[in-house]
Amino acid sequence: MKYKVAIYCDKLYAGDILWGFTAAGHEAQIITPTSIENFDKLMELINPDLLILSSYMGYFQHSMLNHIGSRNSPNYKCVCWDTEGIGQYDLQMTGFELSKPDMIFSICPEMLEKLKSKSIPCERLDFAYNPTIHYPKSISANENNTISLVGNAWLWYSNHYPEHFRYRKAIPIILKPLIENNYKIDFYGSTEYKQVIKNFLNLDVPMEWFKGTIPYEKTCDIYNNSFINLITQNHDQTITRRTFEILGSGGFGLSCYNTAINNMFGNSGAMAIANSSDETLELLEYYSKNIDEYIKVRKNAVTSVQNHTYKERAEEIINKIFITAK
Repeated sequence: MKYKVAIYCDKLYAGDILWGFTAAGHEAQIITPTSIENFDKLMELINPDLLILSSYMGYFQHSMLNHIGSRNSPNYKCVCWDTEGIGQYDLQMTGFELSKPDMIFSICPEMLEKLKSKSIPCERLDFAYNPTIHYPKSISANENNTISLVGNAWLWYSNHYPEHFRYRKAIPIILKPLIENNYKIDFYGSTEYKQVIKNFLNLDVPMEWFKGTIPYEKTCDIYNNSFINLITQNHDQTITRRTFEILGSGGFGLSCYNTAINNMFGNSGAMAIANSSDETLELLEYYSKNIDEYIKVRKNAVTSVQNHTYKERAEEIINKIFITAK
C-alpha cells in the first residue's frame, strides 16, 4: 500500500528521509512550516498518513511540538526518529512529551530502555545512508596516503560532558597515536577539533591540517579519495551516521571499537576496528603494506551496507506503524 508521508525535520536529515520513503514507493514531502497556522494548512493540503519528526528535538519550537501533541483523533500517525540518543536525554524527552508521538524510533538502546520504563512505544532504528549521495566512485588505493576525518568535535559539548564516549575513548584511540607519530590528518569541519585535542590529549595540531567545512553532498568525494577515513563513535551501543556513509561510498573506514560496531560489522571485513591506540597504528601500517587486503576491505564496505539505506529504514517505519501494529 502507498502511504502519504510528511517529513518535518532539520534539512541535514530531511533529504535522505525523503529519498528513503520515495524509494520505498510512498508519496513523501518535506514541510518547513513557518507558524502553527502554516503547519495546519500544510497538513490539510497534504493530508498525510504519517508525520515524521526527526533531528534533535531542540530544532523544534516548544509551541509547535505542543500543538502537534494536542492533535485530536487525527487522520495521521506521528512518529519521532531520535537521532541523538541518551547523550541528549533531557532535550529529547521534553520534545517527546510535548509532541506525544504514536511511536519513537531511536538509534540508541539506552534511550529505548528509558522510554520503555515510561511505557512509551518505541523501537530501534539505526542510521543509514543514501546511495544517490554516497556511492563508490573508485575502489583503489590513494597514492598519497591521505588520512581524513570529516565531522565536528562540538567544543561546547565537550566542556559540559567531558566523560562522553567520543572524548574519553574514541578520540584517544583513533587520533592520539596518529598525531603523536606525525601522521598528518586532514580535518573537514570546524576548527574546534584543535582545541578539543589540546584539552583531552594535550597535543597541538597545526592549523594547516584543517581544510574547512564542505557541503554534505561533497563528502562522498572525500571518502572515496582518502586512503583512510577516521571514524569516532559517540556511544558504546550506537553507530554514527557517517559510518554508514563512508561504507556506502566504498571508503576505507578506521573506527574505534564499540559493541554496536562489533555486532553489525565485526565479521564483515568491511572496515578496520581498533580497540586501542596501538591497534590503530598496527592497522594503519598493515593496510599500507598490504594493498590487496586494503582493496578487499573497500569492496566489502559497499556490500556490507546494501541493506542499510534509508529505503530500508522507511520500510521498517511503515511496517511497524501500519502493518504489524494492526
